[in-house]
Amino acid sequence: MEQSPSDPERPGDSEYQLRALWGLTIYRVYIGNYRAALELARTYRTVANKKGDAADQLSCDRLTATALHYLGEQTDARRRLDHMLSRYVAPAHRSHIVRFQFDQRVAARSTLSHILWLQGFPGQAVRSAAATLEVAQATDHPLSLCNALGHGAFPVALYVGDLAAAEQFLSMLRKFLAEHALTVWNVLGLCLRGLLLVKRGDIAGPPLLRSALDELRDMRFHLRYAAYLGILADGLGAAGQMRKRVRQSRKRSSGRSAARNAGTCPSCCASKGSSSVGRISCNRQRGRGSLPASIRLGAPAGRIVVGAARRHEPGSAVGTARQD
Repeated sequence: MEQSPSDPERPGDSEYQLRALWGLTIYRVYIGNYRAALELARTYRTVANKKGDAADQLSCDRLTATALHYLGEQTDARRRLDHMLSRYVAPAHRSHIVRFQFDQRVAARSTLSHILWLQGFPGQAVRSAAATLEVAQATDHPLSLCNALGHGAFPVALYVGDLAAAEQFLSMLRKFLAEHALTVWNVLGLCLRGLLLVKRGDIAGPPLLRSALDELRDMRFHLRYAAYLGILADGLGAAGQMRKRVRQSRKRSSGRSAARNAGTCPSCCASKGSSSVGRISCNRQRGRGSLPASIRLGAPAGRIVVGAARRHEPGSAVGTARQD
């Protein structure tokens, strides 16, 4: 099936060639084969130029920029998106949405928001994502709104550490998905929920995120899959450290309880060199109330350790970028 539309010289209806090439290119983007998407986009561009179809030419710019973005070519990707957006004129009667499944400006600006953050402009990224959401809301189109929320506003809020805004955008998306049967997006909603929980240090995050990623993998939907895996790895590492600290806390608490029941404190006995002397010293210290708060009754060590664990929870921002 790929052989026919990939040959721009083959006789036939160029309109159907363009549609087939668009579908094949975006499919390659969705499954994460970005280099193959670039090759198809070149053929797509050849046919679009030959036909003189401005809408397909701009769509080709967007798909090429998207593939370049995921391949790490942010400067070239941004240049192509800026060019596409500067020339874009929305057709009447939303025909571009019917032709390309969603509003092309929304899809382009969502990607641009990611690029701005990666290039070190978090403020511009936040403003771009907010403007994109406004455009999507004005279209009143389900897939366009999902794109603006799930691929734009939510991840950018997560990047800059605004977890409250991320929660708000996720709530909007989940409420919207409850009203529409969008299979892939329902799974993506669970994935985004898992991402948010991981960033909050919630141990429920990694299992939820892992389950959602497994479903996306089975669907062969790999858009941003590698980035999600990275956050899952952070969450699993943080959860492992938390469990380790809890085990250490319980072990220390058990040792101290046994020492109190025996009338001694290990640290006192060790410092005095004699269990009897250590017992007397420890009892005297209890009488004066001079033991550290973490050892005295009423201040269990677990509380101290959990507090320390919280201080070591992963930060809310994905990275540090300069403010613009």
